[in-house]
Amino acid sequence: MKKKIILLPLVLLALAACDGAQDPTSSSMPSSNASEQPSENVSSNPNSEVDSESENESSDTSAELSSSEVSSEESSNSESVSDSENSENSENSENSENSENQDSSTDDDTNISSIEEVLDAGIALGSGDGKTPSAEQYTFEGTITSFVGNSYYVQDQDGYAIYVYYNSKFSGVEVKVGDVVRVTSKITNYNGLVETFGTDTTATLEKVSEGTPIVPTEIEHVSELNQKSQSKLVTIKGLTYVSGSIAVDAASNLTFTFDGQSVTLRVDKYCNIKDELKTKLDLDNVASGDTFDFIGINIGWYNGLQFSIGESTDVEIHKAPHQAVTGVTAKDSVEVEVGRTVDLEAKVLPENATDKELIYEVADPQYAEVVEGRVKGLEAGQTTITVKSHEDETKSCVVNVTVIPATSELKTANYGFIASSPEDTKYDTKYTEETAGDLLAKFNKVSGDIEPTSVSNVSFVYPGAYNGKKADGTYFSYENCIKIGKSGTAGTLNINFDDNVKISKVVVKLVVWKSGTKLTINNVEKTPTTLLAKDCTPEELTFEFDETSSTLEISTTERVIIWEFAITYTSVEA
Repeated sequence: MKKKIILLPLVLLALAACDGAQDPTSSSMPSSNASEQPSENVSSNPNSEVDSESENESSDTSAELSSSEVSSEESSNSESVSDSENSENSENSENSENSENQDSSTDDDTNISSIEEVLDAGIALGSGDGKTPSAEQYTFEGTITSFVGNSYYVQDQDGYAIYVYYNSKFSGVEVKVGDVVRVTSKITNYNGLVETFGTDTTATLEKVSEGTPIVPTEIEHVSELNQKSQSKLVTIKGLTYVSGSIAVDAASNLTFTFDGQSVTLRVDKYCNIKDELKTKLDLDNVASGDTFDFIGINIGWYNGLQFSIGESTDVEIHKAPHQAVTGVTAKDSVEVEVGRTVDLEAKVLPENATDKELIYEVADPQYAEVVEGRVKGLEAGQTTITVKSHEDETKSCVVNVTVIPATSELKTANYGFIASSPEDTKYDTKYTEETAGDLLAKFNKVSGDIEPTSVSNVSFVYPGAYNGKKADGTYFSYENCIKIGKSGTAGTLNINFDDNVKISKVVVKLVVWKSGTKLTINNVEKTPTTLLAKDCTPEELTFEFDETSSTLEISTTERVIIWEFAITYTSVEA
């Protein structure tokens, strides 16, 4: 009995110890789950509704656990008062922290601007070079619609959008199309485009949620768009290709007709789908009547409306039904001097024929040759040229050609430009009518007997070519040249010679800033293909004129950089 009396207290103590170890566990579980409430405030963007629903579900689960906790407490008679107080104090402390966090997040929400407000502020900065930031930072939210390299477009539920320019401060946050993000940054204005300031050292990026990609809005009329439409994701259909090509290592501008108006589609240098896009568009083989649909393209802005092809852009091509050639037309006869050229004005019929290529056959090649549709006199005499359709050689016409001796000696003169000083190559140095004399002084005669007497109609002409400092601190410049026009802006320049100088041809050594840029001299239009780049080799374009002139009237649609030009002319006695 003594052994039993001694063992009973030990058994009771062991049982009590077991009960005491179980009760705190059952009472602390609900408290632990309750502390798992999200402390972040829910985004005000409707694209983050999933987050809102998730928080409500967590709250409901917490309520059920609290009921379970009460039941557990009623069935447990061995929980200590101190444990209950500790659990209660812990839960109150966690609830208090959650409440404080929610209040803090709510305060942050009050500082969020709508993207429309940010656009208004950016537009109010005025069109600039993108190097001057706003005085204050703006915080906005939206859904990523498309990437251009490491930069991207963000659009909100109201349909307003903004371009988020790459900032190294954002590099630690992985985002994709459809993600809802919150951005805090200064902004800037780049030729009318409002974008975040890429070197804002205190800018922040937060991924709010993984939302749903935005469906692009179909645009039917250009008149629907204005500067506040910029960066919005849209679809445009039925575009007709005009000019331009996609460059591999530079930005490209493609010109299309949309809604009866000429529009520019820009392919950024850092767009990662350039190769795929170039293959799909196959612009070298566009037939008359082919149309293009661009689904998910962003509205750009560069001193006016343009569109920006991003990495989410899809293209559908609608090939026009084949239009057969029904005939060929050209001048009936031409007279040309030896050494001179005349346009045959040959073309296929109808004008919308699918294959517009022509074949030229000269009956007596010693008298004449055809270069780019122009007949050149080689030796005095007569011959004929048969012009045939490439598609159907039975469709043809014949031109009678008379080559006569040159009435005056053809002469040539070559010109370059004196190197500009480093300060002259800055983007904002521009010649005007008032400083035309300074521009004329830049001309450097390399060979020949004549020089320009004056320059006029000077609009957006600059000395040298300076590409601006890149993000990595590198840059390049060329000083022995002039720029006519600037990016997004046409330029003009007239180079005048004595009245007795009659120019019949000019060869220009040049490059362009963007693909699709057009250069016109004395009403002859060409589309250069070589883009400005470090150590680039300029191309040569030849302009020949049926009517001679003592003035070279030059106009560009964008920035053209000219190194040299050579004229062929005759001198006529006064």
